Amino acid sequence: MNRIIDFTDQTKSVSIKNRQLIIEEVDGKTHSIPTEEIATAIFSGYCINMTKSVIELLSECGATIIVCDKSKMPVGMMAPINGHHLQSRFVKDQAEATLPTQKRLWKQIVCAKIRGQAQNLLVVHQNDYALGQMAALVKSGDETNIEGRAARRYWSKLFTVPKFTRDCDGEDVINSALNYGYAILRSLVARAIVSSGLNPSLGLFHHNKYNAFCLADDLMEPYRPVVDNAVWRLWDSEQLTEGITTGVKRALIEAITSRYIISERQETIFETATRSTASLVAVFCGQKKELCLPERLPLNGREPQETETDAH
Repeated sequence: MNRIIDFTDQTKSVSIKNRQLIIEEVDGKTHSIPTEEIATAIFSGYCINMTKSVIELLSECGATIIVCDKSKMPVGMMAPINGHHLQSRFVKDQAEATLPTQKRLWKQIVCAKIRGQAQNLLVVHQNDYALGQMAALVKSGDETNIEGRAARRYWSKLFTVPKFTRDCDGEDVINSALNYGYAILRSLVARAIVSSGLNPSLGLFHHNKYNAFCLADDLMEPYRPVVDNAVWRLWDSEQLTEGITTGVKRALIEAITSRYIISERQETIFETATRSTASLVAVFCGQKKELCLPERLPLNGREPQETETDAH
């Protein structure tokens, strides 16, 4: 089972006993969770006592860890180092990928992202504003920046808010909700990257030397419209008026962990992301030419859930 655990201000301490997370809440209640069940642990509470063994065992079990600041927004992420018995071989192939291969892969990612944005606009506004047509114009390496042009049109149509601008540093409720959702998505993709034996620092398009998760930023692009859709629904139903509450977090996580359509199968984000990263390994090893990316995203918020979301 894959679980996303959010340790809030209600959490007093977290420790380990018999490979179980022991969670003590401020009201004195105690809970235990097997570490093997956790996909991502989010530490959003500001005063949580925690032992080193918590981070050690979570990392050993393959979980990603997200740390939030005083405003409850993610500011740091840690992913496991060891994820596959052939990791050194796969990372060597990854590092030696030719520029034409990287540009071909980036084209596939951008096309999938724009198609996802078009799907989202169709669901929300019954009009994709020609984004579907723009996806067909993407060239190798997206040399004409169709991604950026599509993004400007997409954000101007999605949120009918005067002067709304998508800003990764924005502190308004819409941008804050988007940033929180993207951070969760990024952590899950990073987890899949490591489990497939790749290095998350070696990106296809993103190459910031200060970014340890460039590849995660690349591969999460086609999944972003799921977060956008969830945030739009929260905003449209006036559920963002009080900021990033526990209810908002739960809604975002439930949207991300809904069912995706990939290779004509319904799969969770954990299965889908792993399928994508495994296909990337196959491309780097010369066994495939195409990435395996979701054909249809869960944009209606009504898909059955398998992942458990906990807030403590």
